[in-house]
Amino acid sequence: MEIQGQEKPGFKPAPPPSGGAIKCVRICVFIKQGARELYRLVHPHAVAPVKLGRKVVTQETLDGVMSLFFLYIGIFLGCSLALSLLGADILTSVSAVATTLGNVGPGLAEVGPLDNFAHLPVAFKWILTACMLFGRLEIYTLLILLFPEFWRK
Repeated sequence: MEIQGQEKPGFKPAPPPSGGAIKCVRICVFIKQGARELYRLVHPHAVAPVKLGRKVVTQETLDGVMSLFFLYIGIFLGCSLALSLLGADILTSVSAVATTLGNVGPGLAEVGPLDNFAHLPVAFKWILTACMLFGRLEIYTLLILLFPEFWRK
């Protein structure tokens, strides 16, 4: 008799993701894709699939990981630049965006562990709130809301 919620031997359920940021498996795929491209520069006619474990990663998945990675970096740099242009020092702007986009721990400088975000101007808070949403709800989920085609259906 099997009791609901009881773990089967050899299988452990994965906990749900708790933070934003780029997931480790995506970083692994990104690194393996980079290594494959370097290999293909040396051996241009080689067929070198990217594998994760014993499974071959499809080109569609590779494209998705690459685009997500570059979107994440673009949002990170864009929001950091916006905070810097609004008057924050570079350490505060970069660490505030990193902590809100990744939904992890305190930042540095003006948003460090001994301080909070309360003293920041309203424009900063709007940008950082957007970073929190992008980090927590996934970038594609929020970007799709900006396309009119989504709302026409």
